[in-house]
Amino acid sequence: MPRDDSVVFEQWQRLLDIPKSTFDYPTWEFLQLVYDNRDAAKPSLKSRSAQRMQLLVQLADNYDIALEGVRVRFYVWADRPMEDITVIFEVLHLERWTVITRIDFLPYGPHINKHWRKFGLPPDVNGSHIHSYKDNVKLGSEAFTAAGNLPNGVPLDDEPKSFREICRLVGQKLRIEGCENLPMPEWNGSLL
Repeated sequence: MPRDDSVVFEQWQRLLDIPKSTFDYPTWEFLQLVYDNRDAAKPSLKSRSAQRMQLLVQLADNYDIALEGVRVRFYVWADRPMEDITVIFEVLHLERWTVITRIDFLPYGPHINKHWRKFGLPPDVNGSHIHSYKDNVKLGSEAFTAAGNLPNGVPLDDEPKSFREICRLVGQKLRIEGCENLPMPEWNGSLL
């Protein structure tokens, strides 16, 4: 990061604060994941159950001008509808995509807040939760690295019951109009 992180942090806060809309009509794409078991004697595990899909959503400002270097990414499991869905708001910073807010919907396990005492957060969060920019910027630039991974998370008020509800919540939390019109994941015949 540049010497003065505060300038970058102010820009990121402005990006989150302004009203935004979806800029184009994105499509879901399959990601091929390989889980390496770290055992040289065995081949890497390749499994359809480990396949994920992503939806990259380009954004526009309230004048319908594309916001370059800003996007939202949805991750879902290809064969597991409404399980462990992640949505990230990311910005292009220093030639890499940097996640500045993350929402985890219906995760498999609890999120542990390692800084819970320092920031008055719950020690662990069971269920859907948001790693908001405002809760993580307090930690400085380290929170926005791959190793930092936005460590502070707080629970959402309610668990979403459908993918449309997830899209509505993303639009509400990230100030993005049009999220409710995003295409559904192509989950094996499941329309949620």
